[in-house]
Amino acid sequence: EYFAQLEAVYHNSTIDVPLTYNDPGEGRNFINGMVRSQLPLDSYPQGFDCSHPDAWNGVTTNYHTYHEQANPAQAWYFPEFQGGSFDAWGPTASGTYV
Repeated sequence: EYFAQLEAVYHNSTIDVPLTYNDPGEGRNFINGMVRSQLPLDSYPQGFDCSHPDAWNGVTTNYHTYHEQANPAQAWYFPEFQGGSFDAWGPTASGTYV
């Protein structure tokens, strides 16, 4: 309901931009037809951890299948795909020995 209200505010204004929603982790969020927006994917297949550079996950192979099930009528893109990672800092950070 909140997203639909937000969408209405933009459509009733002078702003002319497409609406997108960054669906984290293939969560099928906002795909119930209530909101007409692009449904791109947010994916970090290698996790969000720089502390273990030797640990690599396998290749994710279900992205196309997910798109076909979740939102096949619209364009498909990845605005946030393994966009980086970081390690925490400070005395309790990984690799810090006290």
